[in-house]
Amino acid sequence: MIHLHVRSCYSLLESGLTIEDIIRLAQEHHQKTVVLTDHRTMYGTMEFLHAAKKAGLKPVIGLEFEIEENGNLYSLLAIAKNGQGLQNLYQISTWVMSHSQPMPIDVLKAFGTNLILMNAGGDEVLENMAYQNMVVEIATLFQTLEQIADSFYVAISLQDSPRFAKSNATLELAANSLDLPCVALSRVEYEHPQDERTLRLLRAIGQTKSMDDPTIQARKGRYYRSKKEMASLYSVEQLANTDQIIDQIEDYEIPKANLPIFPNRVGAQSDIYLKELCIKGLKKRFNQNVPSNYWNRLQMELDVILSMGFSDYFLIVWDFIREARSRSILVGPGRGSAAGSLVAWTLGISHVDPVANSLLFERFLNPSRISMPDIDTDFPDNRRQEILDYVQETYGKYHVAHIVTFSRMKSRSALRDCARAMNVSNREISQLTQLVPNNSEWKLAELPQHNSAFKHMIESRPRLQAVYQAACSIEGFPRHASLHAGGIVLARDSIVQQAPLVDVGEHLPVVQFTMEYLEEIGLIKFDFLSLKNLTLIASMLEVIEKQEGKKIDLLKLPLDDPKVYLLLQNAQTMGVFQLESAGIRDLLIRYKPEKFEDIAAVLALYRPGPMKNIDTFLKARFNRANQKSMHPLLDPILKETGGIFVYQEQIMEAAKVIGGFSLAQADMLRKAMSKKKPEEMAKWQDQFVEGAKEKGIDSTKAQEIFGVMFEFAEYGFNKSHSYVYGLIVYQMCWLKVNYPLAFYQVLLDSCIGSGAKTNIFIQEARSRGISFLPFSLNHSFETYSQQVNGLRLPFSLIQSINRPTIERIIQERHEHGLYQDPCLSVIRLIHIGLTNQQVEALIQVGTLDELKVTRETLIAQLEQIISFADLITLEGGTWQFAGVTPPVLHKMPINNMERIKKEKELLGFYITRHPATLLRQKNRQILSLESALKQNGHMQIAGIIQSIRPQKTKKGDQMAFATLADDTGTLDIAIMPIQWQRVQTQLETNKLVILQVNKNRPDSAIFNGMQIIDVI
Repeated sequence: MIHLHVRSCYSLLESGLTIEDIIRLAQEHHQKTVVLTDHRTMYGTMEFLHAAKKAGLKPVIGLEFEIEENGNLYSLLAIAKNGQGLQNLYQISTWVMSHSQPMPIDVLKAFGTNLILMNAGGDEVLENMAYQNMVVEIATLFQTLEQIADSFYVAISLQDSPRFAKSNATLELAANSLDLPCVALSRVEYEHPQDERTLRLLRAIGQTKSMDDPTIQARKGRYYRSKKEMASLYSVEQLANTDQIIDQIEDYEIPKANLPIFPNRVGAQSDIYLKELCIKGLKKRFNQNVPSNYWNRLQMELDVILSMGFSDYFLIVWDFIREARSRSILVGPGRGSAAGSLVAWTLGISHVDPVANSLLFERFLNPSRISMPDIDTDFPDNRRQEILDYVQETYGKYHVAHIVTFSRMKSRSALRDCARAMNVSNREISQLTQLVPNNSEWKLAELPQHNSAFKHMIESRPRLQAVYQAACSIEGFPRHASLHAGGIVLARDSIVQQAPLVDVGEHLPVVQFTMEYLEEIGLIKFDFLSLKNLTLIASMLEVIEKQEGKKIDLLKLPLDDPKVYLLLQNAQTMGVFQLESAGIRDLLIRYKPEKFEDIAAVLALYRPGPMKNIDTFLKARFNRANQKSMHPLLDPILKETGGIFVYQEQIMEAAKVIGGFSLAQADMLRKAMSKKKPEEMAKWQDQFVEGAKEKGIDSTKAQEIFGVMFEFAEYGFNKSHSYVYGLIVYQMCWLKVNYPLAFYQVLLDSCIGSGAKTNIFIQEARSRGISFLPFSLNHSFETYSQQVNGLRLPFSLIQSINRPTIERIIQERHEHGLYQDPCLSVIRLIHIGLTNQQVEALIQVGTLDELKVTRETLIAQLEQIISFADLITLEGGTWQFAGVTPPVLHKMPINNMERIKKEKELLGFYITRHPATLLRQKNRQILSLESALKQNGHMQIAGIIQSIRPQKTKKGDQMAFATLADDTGTLDIAIMPIQWQRVQTQLETNKLVILQVNKNRPDSAIFNGMQIIDVI
């Protein structure tokens, strides 16, 4: 007896069993066959096949799905008899996962061959018909289904239910009337009877309901029944038919997919066409004067690529990159190990010379280790879809697909989902989830052993303990399917022959198998990656061309611009790709880059492994006497990185020059070192030592060198990747120093909505001499714009001023002239639909300042101005007061602190100079908080009081802590009891103060006195 109807967790939130559970249960019940029949999806198929074969079990794949016939919805179970049957299941799953309605029975007829079909156990429609004794109607349905598949069985299920036992008798009558066999079918969705609660929990999570909701469908009795239990419920014949079905199943063999043949315009064979393109491209790179070593390298690479059958792969990549450039879509200069290929360089796939920069082809494609090439391509995130559409148009809809990935229930999300379903409040569960470390190395079940606070909380609160136990049971389950970040697969024939697809509302369908299983079925991945920085660069180039009429080719930039390296040495790299963090900016200051290779080295060094060798590297960089030398043969290889291994390619070259390895063997060594398998490493070390002996290097020295290589292999960075990404870094720096207005205009446009980022970039831009023109009702637009050698602030920075509002403001001034009279301007804004609150916001950030009236004056008399709204008319395209005297505005005093407060409130940052900046300009003895944090002693500081926190000392005296903020940072100020008694009535939040402090700790100071500033 075999269980034929088994759902896994890949029937998303419809089963409490993992693939591992299903395999284990089959083994524990001494079965030689194991079955997987997920609901509608086939996400778990490949994992299941691998796990079953590893366990020595015969895998059987089926699918549960719904069909529609004569207005009724029926559940069916189909089991694949062989490879062709499995392909038909792929077709069925693809159809049902890509349509919102159930499959019409006529559609099923096209996929019925090589399948065993039966009604799915527990079908409510069929059960109701059987309960009503509709034998003729049921027999008619069975007769139709029998004609579709190779064989049809009538499933008998839920025999432990009196109602179903009665219904099943009717099904048997219908089966007997057609001489159809009946089979025992007990759907399995969890392991033990008590696990029905887990299934209910999963369904509640999926439906965002409480577990107590009576509409949740989670049947009892769906556990993994023993043979003895099954024998007590089903007839011998019905149980024997499960084995009869299994006997019909052959091994699943599916032919591998092939890459599309690239449709070149001249009809040449792909190998010949690729060669011709490479020769032409190499000549173009060298203006027809190609050095002989480049010809030799090209021939070597082509020999490998052609022998592996990858010509079409390179041509496909070359073609979509060429198409992108023909559409003026900026393409990244390369990515990953593919930049080590001269073929990629000649085709324009990458743009760093691999020969001149010692980038290794074998790191990309190893002739001794057959593996698929992996060329990743970066596109601007706003134009990537255009290229995907082009690829689909070229090769066909079902020949191109995304790759599925799964969002899984991690520790915190599992706890939150369970709490929601179990009616535990957010506040209560948050107290528990806060104790779960981010990216914890422990599963929830292990956490109490390592976290005493977590253990105490779940043991002391029964409700939280129940949530915890529930979360343990579902942690790691797939919650929903999503898309791999950039992976796309292509196939010569329809992909559905190798894998089921699903429509998730994207332009392309999605392969239901995850990435790790695709290569074995012949589906080769191409990565089309979105890179926001390419979008920024492309926008900068457009702005430069529009403003200055210059069309810049980034690939022709000289890589020795001294202004770029001065920028890098000063770490003025906010907004520059990969160089924004404080840590890497500190490294830039210490490193002092002078040439392009230095940029690549910085990118490689600032990573968790190599970081620990930064000091060693820098000592050698600035004093060659400090450079380590393990052996003279290694010195040329390690010269550029201070005598230490930084790049993976250096490991490979060392294996070649010391151990006598070929570069192909060296790549296998590099890969083996990263896996750290002792037995495998011992063999490689023996070979390395033997090769070193032939170079006259004794075994002790060779073992020492091998040990150092092994230590660094785990952390070594891909040099090819570092060089091509270094090129993007250089390009952004070049734009920043040569076209700063365009750089900051685009950069600031990209972070509208983030006050913190906007503030950082504006402060840096100002420090580099960029002026910012104030908000203007007449000159501002939705985004930043270049005006009068500066950047005009845009309306979109202002909270409550949305895009439709901005469009109306701009359209009004275009149609009826500039805003000139302050009262008329306010009324015009009201007439075009702005609310009083929006008008007030425009006034408070200064958009009407140019109309020669203060913000305070307009705000104080705003209601009076608006009351005149019905008394203006449009005459000759101009707004005028109709026969009435305009309101007289009484001038109100300026309140600088209120202005600053409102700017921060409406923008999220201070757009005019922070008041503390003005104080520092008047009194040079006042330090910025950034400077204060770097020193100790008595000092003057200035800023705005952000918060005041009264507190009692151990003796019971009142003191306080205040937080002071300026444009450079914040500092905590401790106010001792005697001082606090003296100033507590004067010190208030949002007040601008000059403080005398004594700083003797890294992040706080002691209050010594203050001056409150009322007017700046």
